[in-house]
Amino acid sequence: MPKKKKGYEWEIGGTLPELEEHSQAKHRVLDAYIQRYLRVMFADPRRPNMRLHVVDGFCGGGLYRAPGSTNELPGSPFVIADAMANVMAEIGLNRKNQPTLDAHLWMVDNSEKTIDFLKSTLMRRNLPPFVTSHIRHSDFELVLDEILEKISAGNSRTPRAIFLLDQYGYLD
Repeated sequence: MPKKKKGYEWEIGGTLPELEEHSQAKHRVLDAYIQRYLRVMFADPRRPNMRLHVVDGFCGGGLYRAPGSTNELPGSPFVIADAMANVMAEIGLNRKNQPTLDAHLWMVDNSEKTIDFLKSTLMRRNLPPFVTSHIRHSDFELVLDEILEKISAGNSRTPRAIFLLDQYGYLD
């Protein structure tokens, strides 16, 4: 019996990896957290705008296959972006003046094939216009200082950042 591979693998033209139960749960929590966070941050109608950095330290390829199916499911970069878009649309319906979100989504993965797949997916499925993407092919710990410097260098006195560091299949 062949040994099951640990972790997920993406390759342009290949079969999408099946989204496992633990990752489905992670995506539900991530979606709920991002939406709740933004609702709380924009609860005060006097808040006109906010800059938010979300760092996905082990981002994966951005798409999965639904269990037992060929249907595509979003990976964490798109779960994050979709959650932001949903809340900003909701807030826009309930406010006279639409606040703005300047979101920066940092996506890091150490697999070149995975990053290539993610870039290809981003070309087909755009992020919301208020999300700036930053993609790094690297081990997360090697780019962490650079990311922290760029977050701190922004024009905000209090930079806001959320770090998602679910390193499934990562041995170190």
